[in-house]
Amino acid sequence: MSLKTYLAEHPKKHLIFDLDHTLARLEIDWRNIHSLLFEEIKDIDPSLAINLSTNAREFYSLINTAVKKHGASAKQRTRLFIERFEQAHYSHYTPNTELLPFIRTHARDYSFSIWTSNTKNTIQDFLSKESLAQVFNPIVTLNDVEFSKPHSDGFYKIYDPTKSKKEYLMIGDSENDEEAAKQAGIDFFKVTYWR
Repeated sequence: MSLKTYLAEHPKKHLIFDLDHTLARLEIDWRNIHSLLFEEIKDIDPSLAINLSTNAREFYSLINTAVKKHGASAKQRTRLFIERFEQAHYSHYTPNTELLPFIRTHARDYSFSIWTSNTKNTIQDFLSKESLAQVFNPIVTLNDVEFSKPHSDGFYKIYDPTKSKKEYLMIGDSENDEEAAKQAGIDFFKVTYWR
């Protein structure tokens, strides 16, 4: 089902998009990320470095656990770690040619936001080349939250409490996105463009 069809059946006003593997595929060589993060966490707190993460959910859950236990210092270290890794291993992006025309066509019909687990610097290439920085308000990145998805922290940087949560829709590709939407109490639309 397309997003347009979904919205015809389930009207919404506020659309929140994940970025990587949703609006575009960020071409980042993620090899070794799990083992490098494991070493970073081990340096922060050896008691947290029990199992090597094997997927994004475990990866970000480990980061969130470190931040919950050690606060701002752990947040700063893990964010800088991810930011440096993304910048060192990013080469380009591949746009989602189904979603981007929808966004450009319907910019006046909905409010659009981005809620991504990527860092602010990493997504600038996509936003700049696609001329979309002004279309999304706000843009919430890993830099802007205390806890990353699947925690709902990012949603509350977007949410207007004078509006009903029924007006919001999270659009993403991953289990983390779906769980974050569930934790926030909003509906979820799964993007399968790259599957």
